Amino acid sequence: ARLVRAIDVATDAWEARSDGGRCVRHYGLRFDYATARADTSGERPPWPAWCAELSARLVADGIAPCAPDQITVNSYRPGEGIPWHCDTHSAFGRVICS
Repeated sequence: ARLVRAIDVATDAWEARSDGGRCVRHYGLRFDYATARADTSGERPPWPAWCAELSARLVADGIAPCAPDQITVNSYRPGEGIPWHCDTHSAFGRVICS
């Protein structure tokens, strides 16, 4: 519940997806939906405290072998559901936590 509250507070940069569904917020590397790749160009803003805490916990709990360099949060409106899509795993490293 604490994590959801922290994410809800950080809604200043939600990006509406053109596929008619969810809104997304990227932390660290930004996923470029047009190229289906992680965008490594440009400066990355510092992570909010909840990202750092989540990253440390993923490693401490043995879920991930190292801290992630990218976090994507998806927001769906009530009743919206997850639209059909194909995840692009090749854009990132070998570990993806969902």
